[in-house]
Amino acid sequence: MGKNILIIGAGVAGLSAGCYGQMNGFSTKVLEMHDQPGGMCTAWTRGHYTLDGCIHWLVGTKPGTKMNRIWGDLGALQDCQVAQHEIFRQIVVGDRVLNVYTDPDALEEEMLEKSDGDEDIIREFTDAIRGFIGFEPPLDTRKISIIEYIRMLPYLPKLMRYQKVTIGEFTERFTDPFLKKAFRMIFPLSSSPLFIAVLTLALMSDGDAGCPTGGSLAFAKRIERRYLELGGQVSYRSKVVKILIEGGRATGVLLDDGSEVHADHIVSACDGHHTLFDLIGEEHLDQHAVRPYQVLETFKPIVYVSMGVDRDMTGEPPITTVVLDQPIEIAGEKQDCIGWAVHSYDPSRAPPGKCTITSMIETDYGFWRDAHSDRSRYECEKRKVRDILTEHLETRYPGIGSQIEVVDVATPLTWERYTGVWQGAYEGWMPSTEARRMTIPRTLEKVENFSICGQWVEPGGGVPPSAISGRNAIRDICRREKVRFHGQAR
Repeated sequence: MGKNILIIGAGVAGLSAGCYGQMNGFSTKVLEMHDQPGGMCTAWTRGHYTLDGCIHWLVGTKPGTKMNRIWGDLGALQDCQVAQHEIFRQIVVGDRVLNVYTDPDALEEEMLEKSDGDEDIIREFTDAIRGFIGFEPPLDTRKISIIEYIRMLPYLPKLMRYQKVTIGEFTERFTDPFLKKAFRMIFPLSSSPLFIAVLTLALMSDGDAGCPTGGSLAFAKRIERRYLELGGQVSYRSKVVKILIEGGRATGVLLDDGSEVHADHIVSACDGHHTLFDLIGEEHLDQHAVRPYQVLETFKPIVYVSMGVDRDMTGEPPITTVVLDQPIEIAGEKQDCIGWAVHSYDPSRAPPGKCTITSMIETDYGFWRDAHSDRSRYECEKRKVRDILTEHLETRYPGIGSQIEVVDVATPLTWERYTGVWQGAYEGWMPSTEARRMTIPRTLEKVENFSICGQWVEPGGGVPPSAISGRNAIRDICRREKVRFHGQAR
């Protein structure tokens, strides 16, 4: 076995780095502050229900694609069924409904039927989806190979076009009031490039963005199992409090029990802000590393409500978004819509004839930080959120209020406590045009033998970019060590 690598964090990025480190001849060890793997890719049980906190769809579920080969390397989809959805999202505006089909032909027919005078823009959107079916983004946009570039050539004009226009700008071109409101909710990321919406629906249409059954924690545990099979080591309840630096070189880590662990390379796969400003320290940072934290917008924190209901909801859309007639205030924030996901497609999450429902509601970190200073107020605010969601579910599904058997409300402070994520920003940087133009460094100019991987170096975040980021961290180490990188995906 070659040189050794310490990896901080047993989330998807850290476990991916561990797997690829082992595959490429390094001796690796993952240090995790929690008692289980997954990080943000997690789930928990309440009674007979499994409440899932992460994956709603996953890029790479189509055999033979580059992302699917990475999941193959990591064992992530082994012995796992994948659910493919006919409808991505159902959007309700008053008494009108738009079904966002994953098939562009069905989506075009649905939008044309519901529109009044927006035929050209509808066809432009659905033609764009068709045009990107089969497209595979490069695994590392910073080091695009000649082969990858040649494969991208047919898509480049459309890629450049839809990278320049934002979802918000495209939405404003609709003249039909219903479609304008509904389209804004297909991907409520107004400052992000339209390409994100187009590619997601293209991948879903092609069967490459399904949902693995069994839940997010089971997904993470399959990667952990693969890592252990490769000879890797995981040390749980091992919280790193400092990265040790001597002579401009990372040499190891200090744990909260006072012990030190040393290695030839240190890879941080935990929260980016915590890594740089707490574990490393500002004296070792350059402006290039600090700048993203000064200028980029993070995903808004969320209140995450999970319910187990004694109701068979087979056939319901996987995601429903209701545009409200009047904004309502939830946890100090005005909301003009409310939505939820129905997980009836995954039998592992609830007993037969029952179902789980989850809802992500954007919120303010400061509101919950202040509320937490008074425990009774904190719990009261959580109950208010639960009651508001229950009220809207009752309107949509009469009688469901009495069928709710378990409820769990996770605030930004919950995510922060269990994963260390900065201010509850669950997917790191928003995939804005500015963020996608910025190259967020994976190494530091002042610290050798140190790398960072995960959502905080990949704007837009998510599970697949985290896995890719872990892989790329090891590929970079292989380059520095003059070792040929091994892995299926190319």
